[in-house]
Amino acid sequence: MTTPDTAAEEWRPVVEPGYEDFYEVSSYGRVRSLDRHTERGFRRGRVLKPLVNRNGRRCVVLYAGGTETARKRFIYRLVAGAFLPNPDGLPEVDHLDADCKNDHVSNLEWVTHAENQRRRHERARARQEEASRGEGNSQAKITERGVRKMRRLAASDREAAVRLGEDLGLSRSAAYSALNGLTWSHLPPVAAPEDPPSLDGEEWRAVTVPGFEETHEVSSLGRVRSVARETPGPFDSTRRKPAKVLTLLPRTSGPVLNLYARKRRAQTRVIDLVAGAFLPEPSGECVASPKNDDPTDLRAENVEWVAVEPAPAKPAPDRPPATNQTKLDDEVVVEMRRLAQDDPSAAVRLGVSRGVTAQAARYAISGRTWRHLPLNP
Repeated sequence: MTTPDTAAEEWRPVVEPGYEDFYEVSSYGRVRSLDRHTERGFRRGRVLKPLVNRNGRRCVVLYAGGTETARKRFIYRLVAGAFLPNPDGLPEVDHLDADCKNDHVSNLEWVTHAENQRRRHERARARQEEASRGEGNSQAKITERGVRKMRRLAASDREAAVRLGEDLGLSRSAAYSALNGLTWSHLPPVAAPEDPPSLDGEEWRAVTVPGFEETHEVSSLGRVRSVARETPGPFDSTRRKPAKVLTLLPRTSGPVLNLYARKRRAQTRVIDLVAGAFLPEPSGECVASPKNDDPTDLRAENVEWVAVEPAPAKPAPDRPPATNQTKLDDEVVVEMRRLAQDDPSAAVRLGVSRGVTAQAARYAISGRTWRHLPLNP
């Protein structure tokens, strides 16, 4: 019930036939009796103490002379009858905030029976949903504290937040749903992750690797990051993927990096990314190299193009002269092909008599070998 402010409280006679001269109701939902003379003498008026029924509604008992005139009336109907016009003759009064004990005039409204029932069902459904969401749901596997911890962690490391959800008993998809607000939507959403800050004097430029110009950048200090972009989320939603500084892989010749974009992958030296972005394009065949011979110093001012010298021609290896292992000669092959025009079997036998296999003899006759000789001599 609203705490009454006597300065703003307004009193009016109750709109109840036969009781107008005995009681008044206020805009704050209080009812008082008026001074009166009875058979027992003078009775001073007082504010009545309301009764509360099992549904939580406040009521008072009105008297107009004796016990036979006792009438129990709901306070909210007395307030509405005295302060709210009802030109359409609506039969029921609704509490706008669903609090039956708040009978202030600003919380009441005349409605039809159907409208009153509709609002009652909507509020009951809302209370049921409120009671069954979050930890109140019998199928909940995590507490609100766990969800809040996951979402705080996701602001800096989303994958670590998903692993935390798995450690707390969620599946991977359920962890993503909790982070994206598809579940536990009554809790504060994940704070939008911020892009990593740049260092003093650092300049970022797009990499020159074909296919990765729009997805990755390299800095003048030798750092590489993925570009912030919008990625598709569940149910036709989008999610902002922040920029992320990538981890370099150490190698003897200098750090390397794997670039990924739209199912493409490329491995490249970081010093080549720095040189391609910050140095003029070289003329001729060149390779990026550090000026101070330190392959881990990837600052743009420490990188230069170095011309690649052509490799010296390798001398021909000393090999023993090849020996002619054929058992045929040009004259025999010509004779075999001439003979094959009349008797192929005799031509094959001629070749076999010279020490070759029947298959080799057929190859020689058909031209698969000894191609420099005519087929039809």
